Amino acid sequence: MIVRFKNILCAILLCGTCAATSVARATVTQPLEIIDRPRTLPGGTLELAGGVDLRRTSYTDGTGDHAQSYLSAPLGLGYGISNDFDIRIFYGVGLHPTFTGKTPVDIRLAYTFFRDAHVSAAAQVKSGIDLGNNDVRPLVIGINAQYRVTSTFALFTPGEQLSVGLAGGDHPIGLDLPVGVGLQFTPQVFGSLTTNLAHIGIANEGNAFILADMLPVDVAAFYSFSNRADVGAHLAVDLKNTNNILFGVLGRLFL
Repeated sequence: MIVRFKNILCAILLCGTCAATSVARATVTQPLEIIDRPRTLPGGTLELAGGVDLRRTSYTDGTGDHAQSYLSAPLGLGYGISNDFDIRIFYGVGLHPTFTGKTPVDIRLAYTFFRDAHVSAAAQVKSGIDLGNNDVRPLVIGINAQYRVTSTFALFTPGEQLSVGLAGGDHPIGLDLPVGVGLQFTPQVFGSLTTNLAHIGIANEGNAFILADMLPVDVAAFYSFSNRADVGAHLAVDLKNTNNILFGVLGRLFL
């Protein structure tokens, strides 16, 4: 199964590389304002993404308090196969404390099944392989949807709600309920706040609910130079358990 999955992954990566060379100077039709952009990439559009993530974890044991920092470089490649269907590949390089390329590779397919003046929604499915241990990554399914209340304010769910473990013997299944708000402060500046209302353990996982067990927040801000280029930063932390904090910066280029 692992060999077959690797062959499929290599084929998709090859197709993505071929697509990149064919659309190097394609016309990018998406709007400047992030709040107005569709859930999937416009047909023929190539997205290149990269950044740096700094994660700090801390814990206490019998020997005292401990902290560890991790530095990584997340990378992404996306391509709009049509105006409603896109593919994205996610990868990352570990930079500290160990430099390594044996990290997870995920592939996500998305299909926009509804859009009108205020609402857009796309179905997603994602999985991959961990190059470090050759385990198949969880199968993640969800709906990425946005309701644009006004031209500058939106409610959304980022998708990837249902996760099914495929490696090992337990095969945990869990359902998350992520929600967020987005604000288009100016045509070039966009901000968002995302949280998770609940994690429901369907099989071999426990439950966690916002306020009672957790208070996760992810605050992000983006600046769009044009409809072809964005830069941004985000901070993610559980305010009820600050032992794990993530800060990241990223850039996106659309061709």
